Amino acid sequence: MNASLKQFFAFFAIVIVLFLIGQVTLPERLPFFTETVEIIELNTNIILPTIVSPSSSKSDLDSLILKAQLALHYYENKTALFIDARSADDFKMGHIKGALNIPYHLFMDYLDTLDTFPMDTLIITYCDGAECNASFDLAENLNLMGFTYVKPFFGGWQAWRNAGYPFEVSK
Repeated sequence: MNASLKQFFAFFAIVIVLFLIGQVTLPERLPFFTETVEIIELNTNIILPTIVSPSSSKSDLDSLILKAQLALHYYENKTALFIDARSADDFKMGHIKGALNIPYHLFMDYLDTLDTFPMDTLIITYCDGAECNASFDLAENLNLMGFTYVKPFFGGWQAWRNAGYPFEVSK
């Protein structure tokens, strides 16, 4: 057996041992199997496939997607910062009243603005709706930046506007 093959098997054995140690010591074990479930967004009846472990509870699934009614609750109680991930032109044509516009593709240009908010601020990101992933991408960037409470609003601008919730148009 040549040296590189021996190294491969040694590395593979180390990975397996580390995985098993993690399974024993981590408070939430890594799942051996996952399943795909479908979550239906109430206002739009859009089905979003989501991969979960068998140990996931219904409350875990509910926490993955912010529904329009809960977004409105946060809005009315002024307990969240809404960030619109759409372009400046789309934002000007209409957005959730009081939302901040940070186009996803210009995220790095807004780091100074984001630094003014505490890391434990509840942030709700949104974009056009079901066909738009910018809110999820922006939420991921905000998490990587250190914000701890970031929720993408899956129905986004379309669900908000269709529900008749407060919005404004920029001039």
